[in-house]
Amino acid sequence: MDLKRMSRFIERSDRAGKVQIAGIKLRCCVDLDRLEASMQEIDSEGRFGKPLVTRYPAFDLVVCDYGGFELLGCGASVDADLRRVTLVVQVRGLAALAHALAHSQEAVMVGSNLTLDGTSLRLCLRDGLVVECVEAA
Repeated sequence: MDLKRMSRFIERSDRAGKVQIAGIKLRCCVDLDRLEASMQEIDSEGRFGKPLVTRYPAFDLVVCDYGGFELLGCGASVDADLRRVTLVVQVRGLAALAHALAHSQEAVMVGSNLTLDGTSLRLCLRDGLVVECVEAA
């Protein structure tokens, strides 16, 4: 699913117009021991600037934010569902989106969680794409 299709999917799901898309990021997860090599490979391509690197030792996680792209270094304790997320959509109106999706057949809601950034709703779309919708605290 490309970014335009994801945007249309949310718009279709939210017929009441209560959800706003604030941003969309692609995400790639690698094992923590491959993080430095992956960052060097990204740097060598010259497509992104320097990332904002945030380390969460308590969660065995490192987030490298390149703007429209996130590279996550995941330790062994990071749950497999998080590793499957390939698209992060920042939204306003997460509760309205969850309500709309509960009445549709577009996606399976995996669950709502408190995250480091706010509240998230993980979706598994029919085509297998796993999307994390996040509303900032």
